[in-house]
Amino acid sequence: MASVNLNTSYRKPVPLGQPFKVTAQVNERNGKKVTAVGEICLADGTLAVSGEGIFVEAPQLFNGLGSEAGQVSEDEL
Repeated sequence: MASVNLNTSYRKPVPLGQPFKVTAQVNERNGKKVTAVGEICLADGTLAVSGEGIFVEAPQLFNGLGSEAGQVSEDEL
């Protein structure tokens, strides 16, 4: 996958050496185009980072990196 548009909002610092939780969700898939959102929350549940993006399958960008590079299976979405 390659990002076409990626918007990130940094709300709080994410301290080094501390646990955090990353979540992501695909909102829409249309052919090779995928729209997704994600968050990083601190151990206490505080939202630290949120983001949204548009991505496309573009395996030609990853030639030479392995046969699976740049491809996402339906199970991964």
